[in-house]
Amino acid sequence: MRLNLLCAVLLVAVAALAAPWCATPLAQWTDGVSYEAIDTIKPPYGAWTETTDGLVAGGLVNRWSTKLLPGDQGNASNIKVTFTIQSSSAQNRVLPDGCYRWGFYWGENYPGWDFGVVTRYQDPLNFYRIQLSATRGELALWDATGGFLQIVPCPVKLNQQHTLTITTIGARFSTALDGTTVLNYWDRSAPLLKGRVGLAVWKSKTLVNTFSATPLRVRPSQAPAYKPTFRAVTEGDKVVIYDNDEPISIYHRDARTKTLFHGAVKLKPGWRPSYYTPIGPVMQDPVYAWPPFYGTFPDDFKVEGNGTDALTCTFATGHDDKAVTKQTCRIEYEATRGMYSYTYDATTMVMKDQQLHAFEVTDPLEYNNREPGPEVTHKWNPTGHRWWLVTGPDGAWQRFPLLDYLSGDNNGEMCWENAVSLIWPDPIAVPAFEVSMRYPQVAGRKLIAGLCMWGYDYHHTDSGAGLNLKKGEVRPYRVRLTAWTPAEADKAFKASTLTPVLRKDSERYAIFNPKGTTFAETTTKAEAKHTMIASGTVDTTIGRTDKASLRVDSPGSAGVFLYQYAIEQHAARWWIRGWIKTRGLRGRGVQLSVKYAYGKEPEDLFYLGGLGTRDWTYFSFITTAPRVRDCTSITFDADGPGQVWLDDLAFSALKEGEEPKTTTFARPEGLEPRADLLIDLAMADQPTTAAYDESRNGHALYLNGPTWMREEGRGFLRFDGTDDTASLPLKSILEPRDPPPGTTGAEIYKPVFRLDAFTYECWARPRLPARPAVGTMMLFHYRFNPQISFDQLTAKPGECRFTYQNDRFRGEQIRFQQTVPYDQWLHVVATHGDGKVTLYLNGEKAEEAAYDPKASPGFAFFAYHWRYDVGSFLGSNRWYTGDLGPLRLYTRALTAEEVKQQYQTGWPKVY
Repeated sequence: MRLNLLCAVLLVAVAALAAPWCATPLAQWTDGVSYEAIDTIKPPYGAWTETTDGLVAGGLVNRWSTKLLPGDQGNASNIKVTFTIQSSSAQNRVLPDGCYRWGFYWGENYPGWDFGVVTRYQDPLNFYRIQLSATRGELALWDATGGFLQIVPCPVKLNQQHTLTITTIGARFSTALDGTTVLNYWDRSAPLLKGRVGLAVWKSKTLVNTFSATPLRVRPSQAPAYKPTFRAVTEGDKVVIYDNDEPISIYHRDARTKTLFHGAVKLKPGWRPSYYTPIGPVMQDPVYAWPPFYGTFPDDFKVEGNGTDALTCTFATGHDDKAVTKQTCRIEYEATRGMYSYTYDATTMVMKDQQLHAFEVTDPLEYNNREPGPEVTHKWNPTGHRWWLVTGPDGAWQRFPLLDYLSGDNNGEMCWENAVSLIWPDPIAVPAFEVSMRYPQVAGRKLIAGLCMWGYDYHHTDSGAGLNLKKGEVRPYRVRLTAWTPAEADKAFKASTLTPVLRKDSERYAIFNPKGTTFAETTTKAEAKHTMIASGTVDTTIGRTDKASLRVDSPGSAGVFLYQYAIEQHAARWWIRGWIKTRGLRGRGVQLSVKYAYGKEPEDLFYLGGLGTRDWTYFSFITTAPRVRDCTSITFDADGPGQVWLDDLAFSALKEGEEPKTTTFARPEGLEPRADLLIDLAMADQPTTAAYDESRNGHALYLNGPTWMREEGRGFLRFDGTDDTASLPLKSILEPRDPPPGTTGAEIYKPVFRLDAFTYECWARPRLPARPAVGTMMLFHYRFNPQISFDQLTAKPGECRFTYQNDRFRGEQIRFQQTVPYDQWLHVVATHGDGKVTLYLNGEKAEEAAYDPKASPGFAFFAYHWRYDVGSFLGSNRWYTGDLGPLRLYTRALTAEEVKQQYQTGWPKVY
């Protein structure tokens, strides 16, 4: 009897240690995974403890901590949880509105919530969460890739026990708090129909007294016909558009530029946000910038139709001293397609006489182009990647593959009056951009569809020859953002042909497969399944273990834009490795850079060496560069003459704790880039693909047609005046920088360098063009700053007009012109410093002009294609007929004595 009593007491005592809050103890639950692009917060995210009162869930950081109950609940279940939120995060709710290109979590850990219940959990990208805020008295239904599906009032209170009941049957969600229904929702867009359930907490403390999840045997019913009810709500500095408590898009004004953005645009109820766009139009003059919102936001953003089946938003953009565009946007639900549409009708009024270059009306940047993971293949996507479909000028469908930037191929003409572009395929809602230019098309101008490099944004621009606009002119247009059904878009794809430029390109390119690239496989742009190697040549005669590798004829480089869909996105470190072989290499050796495509500097630089001749050598490095950004540039660069081979390249994510062996290569002394000379094309060696930059800054001149010549012991390049050209891509020291503080009016044009003093030097010998009255022959230029050119003078046989121009878009305009003879070498030096620009010809001062160094400290040259063009204008016209000797850029103003000395000795005989 005593023994039985003692056992009973012990059992009661053990039971009292942890209340039976759930039939499954916490030890059998597992942790959910949080997907973040910026993964700086390390687990644990929360503390979960079983106590005598139940389960205490404490959030430790600004991230959801999730526990999952074992077992699939199927497509119908009843979840019941009794809980008390004991402390709240007390943070304001934030809705994501910007673009997270490869961030599929879509605001997963945005603040403003306390406690949540997870259901239909299949993996970190496929689940729902019902989440509560005790501070605001609010409940939301959140979808892992769709964002917020519902946000509704809910009488949940701090330090008060509540019972939350969640019933899920097929696509229907019904939620009640303390017996009162607060949410009744149908997920009409690819609902998740199975998965686990669980609990979640976000930087707060919640006591869970009881939790149960019971599968139901209920046949799902058909969703009722959809009836939209729109409303616009001002939330802080944003205007949020809701349809039946679902946020479907957000308007906000950029704090710096004052541009109005339409963000988080949903195209179908329940489906994920598709894109955002700045609201135009851009009127390049030549500054390229989106206009500001006209007036005060949100006060002057007027909305009519709240509580009805359509909203009309009225507003304006622009400047009183340039152009003002009055706009209306009608937001509707199209029952036939089951899609939303956002129709902008705009009319631009020109406020002053001005010249127009580009007139861009919309630039939607798409979210969620592909799910993260190594070379994901969608089951619903037979192509393995997506396509951009556009209606060409004749109205016929053209297609362009969306797996690489494909520089030079990414712009095409569209139908002027009724242009449509689609992003195909999509399992639910195919994004569609419909543009109609409702003013007459002018000769020489086209509606251009253009794809940007850094993400997938789609420019729609009236572009072409410069146009003189008069005050009072109007330019009406329409932009319609909507979606097509998959069936409609499938028909368009089947009817499409490759864009004209791709139809003509049958060249085969090296591919980059992050899992391992042997270069035994090549591809065309039309059939590509991988990103492609930019430059370099597939060599089928040399390989490490086979007969294929990638050869770089130096000076040269080989690189790839590695988009996040091609690698494991959610990692802190990546491992890049491969093999390198060299022959007769001089200069600084081979260098590997890993950087964000638009970054100022590489995040990582790795030296591989290889000077002279070296057989296959293994290299291995660890980088963190891709951790945040959408597009990582990986480039192998060799600045000096010789040859380099690459093979067996691989790039993969590293798990925490993985530490592969890495390599280091000693860098010889005396190979540092010169600081006083940024470009030194001495023409001392016969180039293969490029002329070597002796300054070791890597500014090689890449040739497309010029012939190497020798004469009286010197080497030089000859341009035939027909189609010979060359280009000098900028390296880090000359790449675009942000404007200095206080710069106004030209923010979009970023200075390449701002030096208080510098000097250009070159030798040139213009020759009489074969064609009469050829006009301007461009020797070299960087956009319009500087330009060195020669003009044919028909009135003076045997002579031409030399021009040195340094015109800034804002500030001083300096232009020197001199008459010079054909067929004679001309030594040209232009020095800048001490408030003056001086032109020297053949060692003697020819002209001089002053500028105010205080008003404009140094000269700012503006980015265009990030390169100098030599022998032509932009590589396409104004061809130079003649010869080019050494070309140099110094970081100081040479003195008159130094200029004379350079004229006498700066081009020595080497042959």
